[in-house]
Amino acid sequence: MKHILIAVLLLCSFASGTTTGEVSASQLAKGCKNALSADFLTNPDPANAWCYGYMSGWYRGVQDTLTYNDKGLLSTVTFEEGVVGPQIAKVFVVYIANHPEEENKPSHVALMHATLDAGSVALVALASPGNAAPPASASEETATTSVATVPDGAEIYVDGTFVGNAPTNLKLSTGKHTIRITRSGYKDWSREIGVQAWF
Repeated sequence: MKHILIAVLLLCSFASGTTTGEVSASQLAKGCKNALSADFLTNPDPANAWCYGYMSGWYRGVQDTLTYNDKGLLSTVTFEEGVVGPQIAKVFVVYIANHPEEENKPSHVALMHATLDAGSVALVALASPGNAAPPASASEETATTSVATVPDGAEIYVDGTFVGNAPTNLKLSTGKHTIRITRSGYKDWSREIGVQAWF
């Protein structure tokens, strides 16, 4: 019990010693300095446990959430299959070493930049009411759905049919459709969406 208590106290001491309010990218990079070592997960260093916990929590917190991409389109955050805390920590440490201009940014912002840069995550744009078109007729309503990917150029399939490359606007009939986005070197993204015309 004594060893567990000491470890918990050290972890709390480390975390409180490195953070004051929001964690900056440089603070997180210092806390994750061992992420590139082979024994990152087995080394009992409290910094490793803190880093692993932070990365895993961030990953779970942002997976499938909505955000705006660099073009201002509402997007869902989608991680590549198999990406977990230790990989994110490694990507982040390397990214910050190569992008010192990111050090003073909030860690969650720099983490998103790092994972986007490494291709570990994609922001897949969703339909936006501002891009919706009025219905063609009362009997055949359609809506325009914007699709953008990071990076650009991914192939878009609607209900199994190739319709073009991102970024693009798709005119879809109202109702449910299966959107599949694919790009060489990236995991396919597929979702069933409901399309509504905006009046």
